[in-house]
Amino acid sequence: MLSAHRSFQARVVLGRSFAALAIATLAALPAAAQSAATPSGVTQSAAAHSNAAQHSAGEVGLDGYCPVCIVEMKQWEKGDPRCSTVYDGKTYHFPGAKQKAMFDADPEKYAPAAGGDCVVCQAEMGAKMPGKVEFAALQAGRLFLFPSQKEKDTFLANPARYAQADLAYGGDCAVCKVDYGHTNPGTAAFASYYQGIRFLFPNGDLREAFLANPMKYAER
Repeated sequence: MLSAHRSFQARVVLGRSFAALAIATLAALPAAAQSAATPSGVTQSAAAHSNAAQHSAGEVGLDGYCPVCIVEMKQWEKGDPRCSTVYDGKTYHFPGAKQKAMFDADPEKYAPAAGGDCVVCQAEMGAKMPGKVEFAALQAGRLFLFPSQKEKDTFLANPARYAQADLAYGGDCAVCKVDYGHTNPGTAAFASYYQGIRFLFPNGDLREAFLANPMKYAER
C-alpha cells in the first residue's frame, strides 16, 4: 500500500512538472505568434536555424522573417539565410527564390516603413526608435513596426497622421529640389529608401540620379 501511495505521488509531481514546462514554453513564444492583432500563420523553415545567419551581411531585418510573405500572404514565415538580399543596410531572408525575386524587383514595397523604426516615435519625438516584429501592423499594404503596444495602438487610432513620417521632402522629388531648385511631387511608383527615410521621384531617371549619390540629397 505504501509503495502504491508513493507511486501515485510521483505521478502527481511529474504531471505538475510537465504542466509547468508547457506554460513556460507558451510564454516563451514570440508575441507575433500569439497575438491575433499581428498577422497570424507563423511558421519556421528548418534552414532558418542555420549558423549562416550569424554571417549575413548587415543587420538582419524583421528578425529573419520574410517581408514578402508578410505583405503578400499575411503570414510570418522565417526565411533561409542562404537566400537573402541586402537593402538599405539590412539583410532580408526569404524561404525561396520566388520571394527573393519579388523583393528584389520592388524592395520599397516590402521593406518595413522607416527601415523598421517606429513612425510614431519619429512624428511625436523626432526620435529613431527600432520597432519589433511582436508589434507589427499592415496598413495600406505597408508594414510598420513599433517598440510596444502603446505606439502601435496610437498608430492604428490615426494612421494618416503617422504613415508618412518617414517621407523625405514631404514627398517632393529630392533631385528636383536640390539640383534644379523647383518643387516636383514624386510618386510611390518611383520610391527608394536611404537610411530608413523614403524618397519619392516622378520618374525612374531621377530616382537613378538619387541612387548614384544619395548622401547629396539626404537632407530632408
